[in-house]
Amino acid sequence: MVGDAAELSALFNAIAEADDTPERLSPETMEYELTSYFDPLEEKAVVGRDGEGAIVAYATAYCRLAEAAETRAYINTYVAIPWRDRGIEDALIEWAMAAATTALQESESKRNYICAWIYKKQEDEAARLGHHGFAPVRHWWEMERDLAVGIGAPSTDGFQ
Repeated sequence: MVGDAAELSALFNAIAEADDTPERLSPETMEYELTSYFDPLEEKAVVGRDGEGAIVAYATAYCRLAEAAETRAYINTYVAIPWRDRGIEDALIEWAMAAATTALQESESKRNYICAWIYKKQEDEAARLGHHGFAPVRHWWEMERDLAVGIGAPSTDGFQ
């Protein structure tokens, strides 16, 4: 799967573009994530391929065990736009939840959670995760600055 970093990166970026979410991953970043977070990789990531062997979906489960009152495992699922709404998303969520549950079995925390991080505008994904027992618990503000707009001189008001 690490050898598929470029293809996985392209799929991730195409999905992000279609879903209008801001993240993009270079092949190098994808390779880093696959080799840094998902160990052993074969238990923490899975891909789905079409009849020609192209990757059309993938899922990951990540858990960093630590001595803490709570431990969280994070799952992510990605399905190419033409392949959505065919049941692949639910199968990937179920796989990722099982992988996360297995990872959490090693936790000594009193409370363990499986989490999925999505943007508020991803309403279809929120509904799909809701069918699997997930509920919103945090709301984040995402702030952006348009780099095409020049950056002015800093204000000196209030400084002596």
